[in-house]
Amino acid sequence: MLGNTLGDVPRGSLTTSVYLMLYPKPALAKVLLDNSELLKQVWQAIDCLRGGMKAIAFLMRR
Repeated sequence: MLGNTLGDVPRGSLTTSVYLMLYPKPALAKVLLDNSELLKQVWQAIDCLRGGMKAIAFLMRR
């Protein structure tokens, strides 16, 4: 059982990142709305974190 962490990365980090992207502060919202490519890159980075965390969990079970 992994508990609340995957290695040194708390599982809540991913949840927090997604929440902040769904409900960004006004300044961040403006930047992301003005630059759709940046918005796409941020979501891709969050998706990579999710994939990386799954890989770490798989390796820790071995």
